[in-house]
Amino acid sequence: MMADDFLIISTLGLPEFAADLRASSRRVHEVLYQEVRRAAESTRTDAIHFAPPPSTVPRVTPIAKRKTSGAAGLTGSIVALETRDPLSRIVAARVPYAIFVELGTGRRGAAHALSHKPSDYHYGSKPGMQAQPFLVKALEVNRKTFEENAAKAVMKAAAKR
Repeated sequence: MMADDFLIISTLGLPEFAADLRASSRRVHEVLYQEVRRAAESTRTDAIHFAPPPSTVPRVTPIAKRKTSGAAGLTGSIVALETRDPLSRIVAARVPYAIFVELGTGRRGAAHALSHKPSDYHYGSKPGMQAQPFLVKALEVNRKTFEENAAKAVMKAAAKR
């Protein structure tokens, strides 16, 4: 409003608006937290499903000196972990050979030319094994659903009063 060359700004309702904004922000944060948690668990479940089946050939691990099955150890090692950021999760396989299963090794692995291969990963010249992606595949399956669900949840939470 202009009155006699002065600009008058009304702050009526500003404290209520600020309180609404804080409440809305808390609701949005909570629904995003729930969606991230749900997506991480879904991705973990799918990664377990996509991981190669357990080997039928028993082998002896050098550390435990006991018979184990490679993929059974792999599927059992797939976890969804919380991070310091409440809106972030890590889905990972916690066995040292998981990267070799995911990306493959040697010439057979290199033949797949996976786009998600780290720049410092080298295949080598031996025949090796074919890549059997399970983590990235699970992420790709869940990405669009997460984005859609998160967007809907944020819009709904922000619209509440």
